[in-house]
Amino acid sequence: MKFQLKSRKKRKKKFQFYENLREKFAKKINLDKKNLSLKDYLFLLPDFFMLSFRLTVDKRVDLSTKVIAAAIVAYVMMPIDFIPDFIPVIGYIDDLVIVAVGLNKIFKDIPQNILLENWSGQEDMLLQIQNIISKAESTLSKKVFKKIKNFFNNVKNEGKNNSKK
Repeated sequence: MKFQLKSRKKRKKKFQFYENLREKFAKKINLDKKNLSLKDYLFLLPDFFMLSFRLTVDKRVDLSTKVIAAAIVAYVMMPIDFIPDFIPVIGYIDDLVIVAVGLNKIFKDIPQNILLENWSGQEDMLLQIQNIISKAESTLSKKVFKKIKNFFNNVKNEGKNNSKK
């Protein structure tokens, strides 16, 4: 499934400040879309973070899905990570993997139009997330990757249980 991106000018965004800031940086950064390096994937992290944040406040998103989006936002903002953020480049890998796995978990629960309305990136978000997950599965130990996936399964189940009450 490929997400068709609309023109940036036609989409009105919540938290427009991020769109303006992103546009300034995008002019200074030239990414080779055919051959994304680790550095290039890390530039996706702010876009994924904003997507997660926007989904937590979007009234069209159900509570159990918002719980996962909120868990993503909380993890990225936490000062304690699997890999400390003060380590240049490498310190953000765990954030990127956590965000990608979490978003992949909720994509099937959110209609495409809602995802696209909340997405700031130029890239096909689903393709990027699948690439990140594929690289993470081949790089991380199976035990660590399974723990990440189980975390989001537990968060999702907890959110469903709370929304029924």
